[in-house]
Amino acid sequence: MTDSTSVRRPEAKVGGAFVRLGARFGGVALGSALLVFLTGCSSTAELQAIHAQLVELRRQVNDLQETAAVKEDVEAVSTAVAGSTESAAQSADEARAEIARLMTEVRRLGAQIDESNVAVQQLADGLAATNEEIAALRASVQPAPPVMPPDRLLGLESPEELYQAAYDDYQQGAYGSALRAFRQYVEDNPDTTLADNALYWIGECHYSQGEYRRAIAEFGQVENLYPASERMASVLLRKGSAHLQLGESSEAMQLLSDVIRRFPRSDEALLARQQLAGLENGS
Repeated sequence: MTDSTSVRRPEAKVGGAFVRLGARFGGVALGSALLVFLTGCSSTAELQAIHAQLVELRRQVNDLQETAAVKEDVEAVSTAVAGSTESAAQSADEARAEIARLMTEVRRLGAQIDESNVAVQQLADGLAATNEEIAALRASVQPAPPVMPPDRLLGLESPEELYQAAYDDYQQGAYGSALRAFRQYVEDNPDTTLADNALYWIGECHYSQGEYRRAIAEFGQVENLYPASERMASVLLRKGSAHLQLGESSEAMQLLSDVIRRFPRSDEALLARQQLAGLENGS
């Protein structure tokens, strides 16, 4: 005969599980109720059915635990998102504040620039007015250039005196009388050593009066009649300058380049380089 204390019935084992399950969901009272229910069920079929229900309850308990864990994760994510949103909102507020500050600074600088432009314009207007006053004063005090009467040439005894008289008139700004004297010298003395100089100064008289086209023609005569003239560097330079005054940049650049190529160590070459630099810089 089997000892009842050493062998536990299957329902006792299952009952213990129900007691623990009842304690998890409702305390000792529920566990005891389940145990009472179990003691009334003694058939194998009933025990199997109870076991199946117990397995289902355990699955549901696991599902509830997993759901609780997911809920905790969701709450943690929500908390993190809320923190990120708050941080982003704070960053946006700071960015808006910085933009507003920069816009204020831009407006302030714009106002300063406007004031500076007004001041510069006032200075420019004042300078222009001053230049006009200076020009008017110069015009009022400048003496009229002396004009050599035509009969003065008749009293000159030598070609050298005629040339010197013409040059003196040029130096004093009496371009009309200087032109007449230089032309008479060239006509009367085409083969002297000063003939090329006289023809050159005819071109300079026209240039000084703004008659650039006629000056170019006279300088060209020096090239044609006196190709070996010591004045050739000056002839090419002034001819190029005359073209430049007429806005004929390509002709001017060609002549100025010729001066530099043919007379690289001359003073005229230095001036030609300066004019070419001005042309290349657009001035």
